[in-house]
Amino acid sequence: MKRILLILVVLSIVTSLNARVVKKSMIEIAPRLSIYISEDNAFGIGSDIIFNPLKNIGFRIEAGELLFNGGTYFMLNHGALSTFPKIDALIYIPMRQMNPYIHTGLGLTTGEGFTLLAIGGGMGFDFEMRRGTTLFIEPGLYILSASNGASDTDVVFRLTLGAKFGLFR
Repeated sequence: MKRILLILVVLSIVTSLNARVVKKSMIEIAPRLSIYISEDNAFGIGSDIIFNPLKNIGFRIEAGELLFNGGTYFMLNHGALSTFPKIDALIYIPMRQMNPYIHTGLGLTTGEGFTLLAIGGGMGFDFEMRRGTTLFIEPGLYILSASNGASDTDVVFRLTLGAKFGLFR
């Protein structure tokens, strides 16, 4: 029994050493579809720009989104529901088959007599189709806090599906 356990430990160490982060393009364009689930459900079509300065770290900026939520809203470089994170950090986790990553971000909007703060994060999974093209799925949870005399906090679940196209490899 000890030999089998020792073999399994050695095998897991060797296979984890062979895991790697797939080399990402320096700049990626990511069109996406998002579903927002909260008190007010919404559907969005948007795009992101992703900068990958390091092998396992990237930064994402939301370029724009067309949001359907009882009406149609267009936001250019501004998050859905007015406070979703504008800048996210992506931390890629080395694995062999799929390429998971953690995303987290912070959004802040202020105006006359109000402040909106969003803190969000989740896990994403990249599936490389061919060189420079990746499909992804990304569930996330966002906590929105509004301060306009009376505090109001809302939790929103976001599910995003899309593709990433590398520009500079």
